[in-house]
This record gives sequence, structure tokens and C-alpha cells, in this order.
Amino acid sequence: MNAQPDDDLTTIRVDQFFPHPPAKVWRALTEPDLLAQWQMPGAEGFRLEVGHRYRMTSVPRPGARFSGVVEVRVLAYDIERMLSVRWADADPANPADWTITWTLEQEGRGTRLFLVHEGFDPDDPAQLMARKIMNGGWRGMSCPLWGRRWSGSADAPRVPAEGCRHRSQGHFGKADVKPVTEGTPLVHVHLLMHPHMNGVMIRVS
Repeated sequence: MNAQPDDDLTTIRVDQFFPHPPAKVWRALTEPDLLAQWQMPGAEGFRLEVGHRYRMTSVPRPGARFSGVVEVRVLAYDIERMLSVRWADADPANPADWTITWTLEQEGRGTRLFLVHEGFDPDDPAQLMARKIMNGGWRGMSCPLWGRRWSGSADAPRVPAEGCRHRSQGHFGKADVKPVTEGTPLVHVHLLMHPHMNGVMIRVS
């Protein structure tokens, strides 16, 4: 994917390569027990059903006008190709109302995963802060998520050196490329509104 100028403050765009087939990447996006390993608490309530609703919780961020509770609704999906959900703040007084769409494309023996997170209001300083925080969170959704224990299989492949590359078009400007070294342990990445300014809390297990 060619780098694009970061002039659309309504949207975050990330694309990332995983050295795994689309079927495995799709599992991480749609299986509740796997979602619970990298999304916010409550992600295990996900069901692959258009119209399904559930809640996720995190740390409130008053400066970004975030209550700490996200109402999620499944909007659309195409198995192993696309998933779209709506995230809205449970407090109607808060402005967060976003659409997040993942698109999967096979690339060689791996998968290119595209994320589009749209619906930010560029005229609202709280929304711009939320965009900055969540851009950091999506950028942190990195290759160690696909380690041995993540897959639930003792013989799952480890991430090879230089085998996983991440590119992001977001608040921080230029796309960057981050290789992950061989044998990287599993990390859990909890996205959105944690106290860290980059929106990511990483715990090695």
C-alpha cells in the first residue's frame, strides 16, 4: 500500500502484513476467546452476526470525552475478507460514534490486513485527542499477537525475523516498518483509552 498524506483527520488508516493465511487472521478478528486477548474487556461478547450488540469497557478519559464504555454493533462481514463494526460511547453526551472496518487480502503465503477507523470530528478537540490515542493503539496491534500460545496450537509457527511488517497512515505522519524478531513471546495489547498516551498497554506472558 502506497503511503498517503495524513490530511484526513476524520479517519485512521493502518495496513499490516501477517505471515499467516487469511483464515488464521480472520480467527483473531472474530473468535471471542481470541478477541479477548487483544481488545478491551467485554470483547468476548462478540458474535459474527449482523446486528449483534455487546459492550466493551476501558479506563475513562474525560479529556477525550470517553466514558469508559463502548457500545459495539456488528454492521457487515464477508467471511475471511471483511468485518465492519460500529463503536459508540455508551454515554450519549459523548461524541464518539465510529465505524471500524478490517479488510483482509492474501499476500503470498500471508495476509495484508487493512484497518479503516472513521468518524472523527476534526473540529472537536476531544475527538482529535481520541484519534491520537487510538491511532497509537492500532499501531501497537503488532505481530507478537500471533505467537504460539495466541493460536492455541503447540505447533503453530513462530514469527520469523523480518516476517511481519507494519505500516500506518495516522496522526504521527510517515508510515513506519517494524520487524519482529524470531521467537517473540506473546503479548496482549489492550486498545483504546488506557492511561498511556499511545493507547496501548503491553503485558508479556
